[in-house]
Amino acid sequence: MTPASRPTSVGLASWLGLREASLLLACAPAGGLLVGTVDLATSSGFADPGMALAFALVAVFYAAQLAVTLARPAWTDTWWAPVILTTSALSSPLFTTFLVDPRPPIVWFWLLEPVVVLAAYLCRPAHAALVTVGCLGCGWIFLALSGIDVAGHAHAVAAGAAAIVLPGVVAALVLGRVRRRERSVLEQTRLDPVTGVLNRRGLEHELSEWSERGRGAEPVCLVSIHLDSFDEAASAWGGAAADQVMARVAVALERAYHRSHLVSRFVDHEFIVVSDIDPDLLVPSLLRAVRVASPQRPVTASAGVVSGIPLDLLAEGQLVPMVEQARQRVTAAQLSAAGVDAQEFEPGTYVPVPVPQPVPAAPPREEEVEAPDLPGSDARVLGWWLAGTGVLLSAVPRRPEQSTPVDVAVYAACLVVACAGMWVAQSESGHPRVGRALVALTLPVTVLVVMNVPTVEARYLVVVLAAYPATIAGVLLDRVWAQWMVVLLPVSFVLATAIGPTALPHALSVTILGVGLVAVTALLAAMVRRRRLTSLNRLHVLTLTDPTTGVLTRAGLAREFLDLPPARRTGILLVSVLPRGAEGQGTALEADLAVVATSLHELARGRGVVGRVSGRDLVLVVPGADRLALLRRRLQQDLGERSAEVQTLVGLAYTDDHSEGGLWQAVNEADDAVRRQTNGDQGPSHLVPVDATP
Repeated sequence: MTPASRPTSVGLASWLGLREASLLLACAPAGGLLVGTVDLATSSGFADPGMALAFALVAVFYAAQLAVTLARPAWTDTWWAPVILTTSALSSPLFTTFLVDPRPPIVWFWLLEPVVVLAAYLCRPAHAALVTVGCLGCGWIFLALSGIDVAGHAHAVAAGAAAIVLPGVVAALVLGRVRRRERSVLEQTRLDPVTGVLNRRGLEHELSEWSERGRGAEPVCLVSIHLDSFDEAASAWGGAAADQVMARVAVALERAYHRSHLVSRFVDHEFIVVSDIDPDLLVPSLLRAVRVASPQRPVTASAGVVSGIPLDLLAEGQLVPMVEQARQRVTAAQLSAAGVDAQEFEPGTYVPVPVPQPVPAAPPREEEVEAPDLPGSDARVLGWWLAGTGVLLSAVPRRPEQSTPVDVAVYAACLVVACAGMWVAQSESGHPRVGRALVALTLPVTVLVVMNVPTVEARYLVVVLAAYPATIAGVLLDRVWAQWMVVLLPVSFVLATAIGPTALPHALSVTILGVGLVAVTALLAAMVRRRRLTSLNRLHVLTLTDPTTGVLTRAGLAREFLDLPPARRTGILLVSVLPRGAEGQGTALEADLAVVATSLHELARGRGVVGRVSGRDLVLVVPGADRLALLRRRLQQDLGERSAEVQTLVGLAYTDDHSEGGLWQAVNEADDAVRRQTNGDQGPSHLVPVDATP
């Protein structure tokens, strides 16, 4: 397969659903623009052209936020999200400042609740807390600009603040937990666990991102940083100290020369740096950073440089061949006084190296598919949310002159929701059907509670309660329930805003905007929850698969071995790929590993698992295999047909211990057999039974 036809690595933004997250974040500036549009349509216009220009500048401000959020989905996971959410909460005061006779900002008090919910999902806990505090501050500004007597409406203000914060707390417990798990798995997928810099998969992704941004034709330089005599030093220091030095070197490389480059740890004590900076300026800074990184245990480095490489070439599968060219320059650099050796990339003479196709990764196991019932943790959160909702609804102020059987029924329903919610939260099984029934009950109860609020101002403060059923369904229930609650949302908003003696003056605009934003937020939240498990499974599979060969890593091999059916004994076939020579060593090794992995995958045929346990060693684990020698002969025949240049040594072993310790003990025994062959011992191995010896 040619490099041009090789499929590029899946973007990490797609793995994480960052584009979905960016759509959720884009709802905030889009809502700000919509608020400004409605405020302009219901006002008396502008007093002068200067006010119109200022209004237009505010609109451009939010439009720019919307465009950047959609264009840079990766920014959703940074400081950008809390800033966007906080500024969107101030949209109404910013727009109405430049209008004549605008509607009071208290009309949009309820919009703070979707902002808090978005912050709970998109932001880290500390940032979400800051956004929540900022929204409460914005709410106070709304009250002040609207001339509301806070002391006279203290009861309603407290209820409105609680109605804003409660959904955010629940979203943080449910969606925020999923988001934090995503970040954790992402770090395992794209970062080196020792140094914290990019691993090979992470570097390939970043290069693809650079290329997708229209920088594909730009020339870049690739630098191979090789720590001098590090193996000997690491043996003297010990493993923990050597890892600490590696981590310090990685941090120093990232911070060198304005941090405008990509740093990756490929293998052992080699770092790969890719940058669009002039290598004459970058490389000395990198080598200086290595020298000062660890004063207690100083190290030096040599650098091999290949400059002028088109970025698209690296993004299309030629990263490893370019790394191999840089490695060849390292040998010359170690002999030079400056510790640097460079060459210019020659596009006219370069022939793209075919990159091997990894073995397809196995799909997630069927038992990991999302179950229809609520997980235990979500059921508990749903129960406490219902309990809090019942208490909050019973605390909302009502007209004192009203005392009808309907009010008594509403109070009774609030008591049922609160008590049943606590029972659901404390129950071990979660009782999902009861939880769904209680969510359905909150729909008429919230409408009746809001309809009986004594004043228009208080009704503006608590009208967000009408969105609670749809919000609950989107955050905690399945997609079908979320869709039903969204279908009923217009009815609940119309009843909560336009019916009753304290009907809202701007009921139509509140209903239209409320139904639109709440429905989008609820449906997107339901979609995020539904697709999260699939995305996390894919991420988890990637953490357990080797990017070069597509077979399992050591962790993946141990996991799959424990999932194999127990057998009387399990066969271990270890294949060590021999080097071809100095020229193209790294590229040839990758190709040979992919060929051997494909052959082992064919031998397994669903009965066993294949993993990569070191740089050159692959392992086939087959339960109940009594004649591994036959598999060895078949492997040698298959390799001879696929590629005559592949040279291997094979070690065999057995284990009757179906545990992770038994697996690695057998792998070590097979490795001992390989090393005896390397040392010239051609006699039969005592690890292989007599009946299995060829």
